[in-house]
Amino acid sequence: MAELATSLRKLFSGEAHKSSEIPVLASYFHMNAEQYALRFKTQSPIRLYYGPSLLKPAVLDLIARHFDGVILQTLYGIGDMETSLARLQSARSQSPLGEPLRKVMLLNASVSRDGQAARQHAKRFVSHIVSGWPDDVLKSKNIDPQAIQSVRQAYAENRGVDYAASLTPDEAVDRLIIAGTPAQCTERIAEMFSLAARDEFRQIALGVPLGPDIPEVIRSLGLQKSSRHCAGVRTEFAHDSCRFSGAQSTATDGVVGIIGFRTPLRVSGARRVGGRRM
Repeated sequence: MAELATSLRKLFSGEAHKSSEIPVLASYFHMNAEQYALRFKTQSPIRLYYGPSLLKPAVLDLIARHFDGVILQTLYGIGDMETSLARLQSARSQSPLGEPLRKVMLLNASVSRDGQAARQHAKRFVSHIVSGWPDDVLKSKNIDPQAIQSVRQAYAENRGVDYAASLTPDEAVDRLIIAGTPAQCTERIAEMFSLAARDEFRQIALGVPLGPDIPEVIRSLGLQKSSRHCAGVRTEFAHDSCRFSGAQSTATDGVVGIIGFRTPLRVSGARRVGGRRM
């Protein structure tokens, strides 16, 4: 990964890159030419972000020293996120990169007016996650590995995500996902926003599993609840880029965004649901 970051940074700056400078990548991808260069010039700076994934200490060190930014999932909980942030800050101080590490929070939530439907929808995503985690990681999240055995078996036998989700215990959803009605999720989401403000995250992305009805998520959570807990936030939803743009926060000076939706909806200033200001 260090070679990849160094290589991309050099290529994006317009320089040629010798394959001898990236021996691991050159060997793995059978890059036999003497050197490589882009055939186009970048029109603006391209920043390198890493994540989201299960970030181990060595990976965190690598990210802080070689990448411009990191994406941290709320999936692992506030405790793990704070530990990761401390590690990243320490490693960044030893990096030759001059700018502070850019941080993005990926908020793993499933929201619906039907709280049970939101929780059931979350199980599809959670089943994939827990089936691949080793027992020690499950235990660290207070999830019983024995309760996940049938989920692992379902995927091993290619029974499909619907079947695996039906076997996923409620406790796994409770430990990993902010799931339920907007009212049930508000305080936990507000806690995450407070952490993002305190630790100067530049962006918050509302990611998977989102909810069973994406337009409803945008209306009930994105407009009504999130803005209520972020004083000074101005948001604009741009469906063509699948993210908010121009959302300025007095706390974070960053961006609040939803990824993964395709509903045409544009909002600026006050909260708006459909054609009405709220």
